[in-house]
Amino acid sequence: MIRVLALALVTFALWLTAAAASAEPLRVLVSVSAKSGLPADRALKHATRDADRVQETFTRLGGVKKENAIRVVEPTRAELLAALARAAVIARTRRPEEVTFLFYFSGHGDRTKLHLRGEEMPLTELASAMGAVPATLRIAVTDACRNADLRAKGPTAEPGFAISMTPPPSAAGAVWVHASADGEVAQESDELEGAVFTHYWLSGLAGAADADGDKRVTLSEAYTFAYNQTLFRSAQSAGVLQRPTVDASIKEYAPLVITQLGAQAAQLRLPIAADTHYLVYTAFAHAVMAEAWSAPDRRVELGLPAGRYVVQRRGARSGAVEITLGKGQARDLDASDFRDVPEETLAKKGGEMVLRPHEASLAYGADASGFADFGQRIRAQYMYSFSDFAVGGGAEGGLANGVTDANDIETRLFGGRLAAELRFRLGSSVGLHFAGALRGLYVHQNLRRRDADVVARAGYPTESSSSAFAWGPEARASFRFDAGAPAFLELGPWASVLFTKKGDAVSPIGALGAEITVGATF
Repeated sequence: MIRVLALALVTFALWLTAAAASAEPLRVLVSVSAKSGLPADRALKHATRDADRVQETFTRLGGVKKENAIRVVEPTRAELLAALARAAVIARTRRPEEVTFLFYFSGHGDRTKLHLRGEEMPLTELASAMGAVPATLRIAVTDACRNADLRAKGPTAEPGFAISMTPPPSAAGAVWVHASADGEVAQESDELEGAVFTHYWLSGLAGAADADGDKRVTLSEAYTFAYNQTLFRSAQSAGVLQRPTVDASIKEYAPLVITQLGAQAAQLRLPIAADTHYLVYTAFAHAVMAEAWSAPDRRVELGLPAGRYVVQRRGARSGAVEITLGKGQARDLDASDFRDVPEETLAKKGGEMVLRPHEASLAYGADASGFADFGQRIRAQYMYSFSDFAVGGGAEGGLANGVTDANDIETRLFGGRLAAELRFRLGSSVGLHFAGALRGLYVHQNLRRRDADVVARAGYPTESSSSAFAWGPEARASFRFDAGAPAFLELGPWASVLFTKKGDAVSPIGALGAEITVGATF
């Protein structure tokens, strides 16, 4: 009887778990980039990054599981239809009332068609395929742009066109957001490294649009923020207005929460101040990740992926600060955190953004060399960084011990070095450095006979010493790990050849070792 009751309880618990799982809301995303379009279209620069960022934002903040996010790159018409059919298959694992379908497109288009890879897709066909996805709520965002020849100073425009996707598919609720109105162009910006509307929409979803500070961004908040900022920027930079539009057909109106700034996202909280403008860059790629304005009564919060960032404060009290955010970490910025930074540093395109170009470090290394079997050295160094290149110099000292059949050898080395480095960023907090240096050393060597007791009784000297200067090249490779600005840690091997005079000849002396370095930037 007890076993029967236990089995019944387990069965009931499993049923409750399954019921809860089946009731879990499902969000399915299809994010499309089509930078090439038709043969007559000029390739877009930032469509791929825009679609990647949409996918990253929704899987991090928007409740879309990675397995339910479909990323489509440069599709043909058939490939895009296949992706939508795949979304429909995923959606059928839940009841329609539990499903939200999200669609994003960045690419070329005109009034009635999307321009895919070498072919056109009528918007009516796209709408029909999206309508086949069984979902109570469908949200579609289209940001279709064209390029012009001159793009160096921000967005430029060609004669206007519009994406018009009406009527929306028959469903309990559908929202269609268009990057521009009829007769207006949807613009790209080289400064933002993305489409203007998409940039502000994603900034809003990351928290910049959270008007009431409840750590939830609704569709209305995100659209209002993106509309206002897109209109303002297009008027200021290109002189051609871009006014996003939205068509909504929803049976029951309620605030539609699109993203939540939960514990999994790293959280950046801006200083409390009235309408101060901030830009957030990825430090290693110099790309704008988010844009926001502070509030006078609370800290505006942005949800970001873990990584290194540069936050720029614009306006009369301009400045910048570099920060490192871990997963789930929250960082409050204060006005005192910002320091003056030359405008050219922030305006430069490409490469790593360096706010602290000065570096001071201390290294400890061990080696085997022609001087001795085992040696140790300490190196102090200063470097000045130019993003992916650095130059500098320093001082070093070392002690080496060796043994021959006749002598115990102690070698002391003191000197300096001039160095240059090539630097490659492997990720937000890891770099690979290749360094070359020219070393100049004073070498003092002391030899003590191993049979000193016997030799001393015979009246012969037991020790001898000699000194010489040595010089030569060194090569070093190292991995750098950012330990939270301004500190860093480096590990890696090195090899060198020193030339020193022995009698009338110059002899090479090789060395091979490894070292660990700790340092800080300023």
